[in-house]
Amino acid sequence: SELLEHLHLGKTNAEIAKTLTKSAATVKTQLEQLYRKTGAKNRAQLVAHSLSAGKIR
Repeated sequence: SELLEHLHLGKTNAEIAKTLTKSAATVKTQLEQLYRKTGAKNRAQLVAHSLSAGKIR
């Protein structure tokens, strides 16, 4: 997803929100949902999981 691509680039929630024209709270909620879905404990684990699953390059 676009959110994961921006996360992979090291952007903050606020930067991602601005780029995707969403609120920072929406980005935070979407990230929390992805953490639960993947079992990731932090941003680095989420990016690693997404890379290994082929969701981002």
